Amino acid sequence: MLSSSPTAEVALLPWILATYLLLVVVTPLTRQRTRTGIWALVVRTSSSHVERFVRAWTVVLLLAIAVWTGLAALAPGQLGIWTAPALLTHAGLAAFAVALVVMALAQAQMGASWRIGIDDEQTALVTRGLYGRIRHPIYSGVLLALLGLLLVTPAPWTIALALFGYVLIAIQSRLEDDHMLAQHDTEFAQWAARTGRFIPGLGRLQAPEARTA
Repeated sequence: MLSSSPTAEVALLPWILATYLLLVVVTPLTRQRTRTGIWALVVRTSSSHVERFVRAWTVVLLLAIAVWTGLAALAPGQLGIWTAPALLTHAGLAAFAVALVVMALAQAQMGASWRIGIDDEQTALVTRGLYGRIRHPIYSGVLLALLGLLLVTPAPWTIALALFGYVLIAIQSRLEDDHMLAQHDTEFAQWAARTGRFIPGLGRLQAPEARTA
């Protein structure tokens, strides 16, 4: 039976969101600026229509998530949140924790190459650590966090948010792949042929020989 009831886990959502903003947005932006003098939040004027579309709707998605977490903590009974087994709720919290670790580690491994957005300035191609298996581990963390939100507050709205988030990330990751291919050519193509997009082994790009055959 589906019903709505407040839980301690749901009340944690605003704090979880604040923790994410601090640890995977504010802290790395500040660290990058302090260590390199580079402002890592990039909004380039040469953006394509697709890039601008993704950027705009990503802002909308983030605002929607912020509103949802606030409303869920204050009035969960008004949102149609489904009752779920405690195991799923705990799995959602675990997903949040793992996602945070993955994102923070991936950002640290990128070092001076880390950006939010696509930068026209060439950055070094990072292929070590998580990037030895996955091209976009930060996005893997974001997708895992969206799964956590869905498990903690299962509802039609969170299903929609998670699916829309995946679509935006899938498009953005392809834009970034094209951009890095243009910057690093064969080096990127060879790396992309052996690394998954978000999961090791899944979403590998064609090897250079296969593309040019």
